[in-house]
Amino acid sequence: TNNNNNNNAMSGRDSVFSSLKSEATNKASKVKLEKVFEQTVTSVSKPFIYQLFTLSIYSAFFIFFGLQCEIAFQFDAGFDRLSTSKEVLLVAESRNTFLIDLSGGIMYLLGFAAGYYDLTDLDPSLDVPYFAHYIKQSVGDLKGANLNLLVTADSLDTAERNILFEKDVRVFETYYDSPVQKWNNVTNIQACNQMVETSFKALSVIQVDKTEALPYLKFAFRNLINDLLIKDGAIADKFLESLHQRKDQFILILTICFILESVAVFLSVATYSAFISWRYS
Repeated sequence: TNNNNNNNAMSGRDSVFSSLKSEATNKASKVKLEKVFEQTVTSVSKPFIYQLFTLSIYSAFFIFFGLQCEIAFQFDAGFDRLSTSKEVLLVAESRNTFLIDLSGGIMYLLGFAAGYYDLTDLDPSLDVPYFAHYIKQSVGDLKGANLNLLVTADSLDTAERNILFEKDVRVFETYYDSPVQKWNNVTNIQACNQMVETSFKALSVIQVDKTEALPYLKFAFRNLINDLLIKDGAIADKFLESLHQRKDQFILILTICFILESVAVFLSVATYSAFISWRYS
């Protein structure tokens, strides 16, 4: 009986030990499987199509951002250049108009000072102060246009600025009837300033003594419709051409940026479509 009891006790202990051992083994296996699963999840490699999709999205973003910055910069710079060229064009054309108006007034005063006629012969209501006041307005307009051209020159490119400061305008010191013609080469801005100063001087003197005003009137009339008028026409033509060129360049830059943006959109959509097809295939 005692032997049977001992055998039963030993069998019970073995059974308990086996159960505990089995449970410990199961726990160890479970922990090992969890670690393997965690390593598998964390170390899984992303497919190439996913990497390509991610890269394309980031690339598209940077391309869009860069192109938008470039478009904004080109738009501002292009608009400023177009505005400057247009302003120079308008000033040159207006200065031409003022030169012609002033030359007409000086011509009438020149005939009066030379004794060819009296102003009342042209119109009974005309007198020297009235005519001088009328011409002063043209001189003032010419002075303002010349100043605007000088101020605008600071915003021009070097090549365009050089056009305004070329010494290719002849200012004659002698009148048409002189057998020997003498002149000095100056810039169109300098020539215009001389015409303004001479005209103001002539208008001041002629109201006191028309004979003393004659040399100033001759000098002004000789040079108002000479190289200065031709130079203003050349400036207007040059900046009109520059205006068209800059407009074409501006449109070309915007077109290129638009094409690049379209390509970026196409590539992004194509990559996204490929990713979706792979994901749900």
